[in-house]
Amino acid sequence: SAPASLPGAHGRGPHSPINDCIAEVVAVGHRLAAKFIVVESVSQMLSSGYHFMHELWERVRDEYPCTTWLLVNAYNHGVCQWRPRLFWVLSRESIPFHLEVREPPPLLEALADLPAGVPNQEPLEDLLNREDVACLPLLEPGRSAVALPDEVLAAVAPRALAHRNRHKLHLHWPTRLRADRPSKVIYSAVKWVHPVEHRLLTARECARLMGFPDDFELVGHKREWLAQLGKGICPPVGEWLAGEVAAFLAGKRGPPLAEGQRVERLGLD
Repeated sequence: SAPASLPGAHGRGPHSPINDCIAEVVAVGHRLAAKFIVVESVSQMLSSGYHFMHELWERVRDEYPCTTWLLVNAYNHGVCQWRPRLFWVLSRESIPFHLEVREPPPLLEALADLPAGVPNQEPLEDLLNREDVACLPLLEPGRSAVALPDEVLAAVAPRALAHRNRHKLHLHWPTRLRADRPSKVIYSAVKWVHPVEHRLLTARECARLMGFPDDFELVGHKREWLAQLGKGICPPVGEWLAGEVAAFLAGKRGPPLAEGQRVERLGLD
């Protein structure tokens, strides 16, 4: 499998290194006569990226006549994070994927009871500038520092105020999560603030919100930890996908898809 990019996005056109990697993954799977090939993507690949993916499929269509698009949300797999991801499956027969929805725990429960000594639990505030840290106690649930009034930012974060006035949209402002809702997508930015405490989530807490076990250790400098999580697939989703394919290869065909799960099969004519 490989992560997919968006043709036309800055630095990520159809000939970007990321899309070159996708093409190579499909080519290697074809040469090895793999029984299936999976590419993890984003939903726009069905729109702006469709032609790129379709051209890849045309190269291997004789061996993989079935293509299945699966829009899978980690939230439906017991993960306290709203994280929809698109999977593109190339196979020789249509695989009848089946989803049994598992409700995740509330956000505070998902973050609670971390054992002593677990890895990647160090504070991340030193990765922010001082003004960003000063904003943390001022954030209401669900609000980011970009939404603070001008007079508040002028008092505690004048550089941030000037930056906001120059750049109307900035995705990396510290934002407090809401205790009554699942986490937003964990990605490489040092951004998410604890729902009730005036601090950033630790990398371990972010890993909890992706379904990683507590003994899974992120390596490298802590600036890289969230990037490792953000670029990954939530383990329960990967486990489900692998289990569905394994059941198919073993000759077990499950019941139809759960209501509301989106699947588009292309090229079955």
